[in-house]
Parts: sequence; C-alpha cells; structure tokens
Amino acid sequence: MANRISDPRVLPATLRVPDAADFMRITEAHLRKLLRDGAIVGRKVGKGWLIPTDNIVQYIGINILD
Repeated sequence: MANRISDPRVLPATLRVPDAADFMRITEAHLRKLLRDGAIVGRKVGKGWLIPTDNIVQYIGINILD
C-alpha cells in the first residue's frame, strides 16, 4: 500500500486485512491466522474480514491517548 497508515488516532472504526496488516507491519497471512485463532477479534464478511480498530490497537498495545 502506498499510503502507510501510521497514526492510530486517524484510523477508521474498522479496517480490512490489507490495511490492518500494513498498519501492524505484519503479513496479511499472519493477520488472518491471528483472526482465525481468536488472538484478534474480527468479523468475517463474505470472503474478507472487518476488524475493529480498537481490537488492533489493544492487540499491539498502543496507547492512543499519549
């Protein structure tokens, strides 16, 4: 993705796998494994996933209030 997401304060409420993986700096395959294993909670929509941004931030431990 050309526009790397770097600031969690400007993220939308939900992200799809490509954007979430880019933000987390992990591969899409690894993120899908985390979703399947329940390490990150998301919702399967059709063939893709929608992941609440709060769940991503909680998983990686970012404090966006700083």
